[in-house]
Amino acid sequence: MKTAFAQSSAPPIPIEEAIRIARSAVPNAVIKEVELEREDRRLVWEVKFTNDIEVKIDATTGNIVDIDD
Repeated sequence: MKTAFAQSSAPPIPIEEAIRIARSAVPNAVIKEVELEREDRRLVWEVKFTNDIEVKIDATTGNIVDIDD
């Protein structure tokens, strides 16, 4: 699993929590990559799975903002 960070300060939602949230949305899938990115002036965790599904999670609130399949 590849991990990349777009900025140096830690977000309120840690990577472990973002992974848990993404796995609850896409059970039984294998995580390929997790990235912290800035989109529309907010921090978003992007969790990419090997089945080409991508879950975007607001890194401040922990809410899922998008599931792209």
